[in-house]
Amino acid sequence: MISLILCRAFQGIGASGLYSLTQIGLVEVGPVHRPSLIGALIGATLATAFVLGPLIGGVISELSDWRWLFNMNVPCGLVTILAITNLWPQEDVADLLSWSAFRSIDFLGSVTLLSSSGFLVFAMQQAGSQALAWNSPAIIASFIISILSWLIFILWEVHLAHKRYHHIEPIFPIHLIGKRVYAAGLLVTLFTGFPYICFSIILPERFQMVNNQNPLMAGVRILPMLSAFSGNSETAMAQYGFQAIFGLGVGLSFSAATIMTNIMATEPNERAPAQGAVAQARVLGGCIGLSLCTILFNMHANRRLSGRLTEEELAMLHRSPLLGLQLPSRLRELVRTVYINAFKIEIEVIALACAAMVIISLFTLEKHPPPIRRLTAPVKDESSSYRRGSDSGTEINEVTPPHQMG
Repeated sequence: MISLILCRAFQGIGASGLYSLTQIGLVEVGPVHRPSLIGALIGATLATAFVLGPLIGGVISELSDWRWLFNMNVPCGLVTILAITNLWPQEDVADLLSWSAFRSIDFLGSVTLLSSSGFLVFAMQQAGSQALAWNSPAIIASFIISILSWLIFILWEVHLAHKRYHHIEPIFPIHLIGKRVYAAGLLVTLFTGFPYICFSIILPERFQMVNNQNPLMAGVRILPMLSAFSGNSETAMAQYGFQAIFGLGVGLSFSAATIMTNIMATEPNERAPAQGAVAQARVLGGCIGLSLCTILFNMHANRRLSGRLTEEELAMLHRSPLLGLQLPSRLRELVRTVYINAFKIEIEVIALACAAMVIISLFTLEKHPPPIRRLTAPVKDESSSYRRGSDSGTEINEVTPPHQMG
């Protein structure tokens, strides 16, 4: 177990950077005034990855052990490294390794953003799973540190916005919050991550707990979230149709968030932090939503199962509902009934989050929105020494600064 935790920690360190950098990189090298193409690519990739995760995990759990969760990254990583080193547009990276580039890093903003999100998620997950009590010193301290970190982060970014330290590039340009469309889009992204990541976890759990499916088939049964087609039979349509509709809506939201960010962040040095904030909001919303679902399940389980299960058995369910499959058949049927009722409550909360997302999305509307071509014109016309995608999205063209033409 210690090895699993350590490997997962190192994997998280690398994945957290790759998750944001790949989206930022695609925006940087893609066709500048084709944000719809970039948004569609990112949206499709994220939706596919979130759904295929449980499926691949089910295959590995059926055929091997958890170590292959990490071993499979080796061939995938090698292919990616070869593709980047040979196909990625070559730029002058000398400045990136200089002392001036190092001094431009917003260390305080990075640390406070990490601690504010990390301690918040830690407190909700640990207290929600009842590993620690809500009034325990560790949970209270985590909430206090999270709140203080958020306050310090906001004050520091406001301070940087006044150009007090010209050499530091803020991790998040705070003036973007003043743009109504971007601020609303950021909140929509937060609420989009809530249901999508929750469904990626609780649906496979439900298929295993309620429908007695193995991990592989539980992963297969969430594939309709990738498509608007879920089967030919009437039963399949009734059972999986909502997944297809939900997946279609979330995929459009993922794409729209990327397109909106690329349009609203008109300054070249704003695009990367703006896209990073969107990626952060999506994952943070998912973590908070998953913690709330865990809290709801444990509260319902405590009400229905107290006195019927021992404290050890209840604690086992608090860690993971799937551990209920290890109980005797009589108790397993009882836990199954409780899980069905708890799942209904979780769906109701997720529906409320989706309703809030719809309301917030109305604030992204503009009565007379400027054309996309005019919004992206400053980006398109800027002098650049690196290579970008063509309008067709299929070629890489060298962008020559205007003063070198003729």
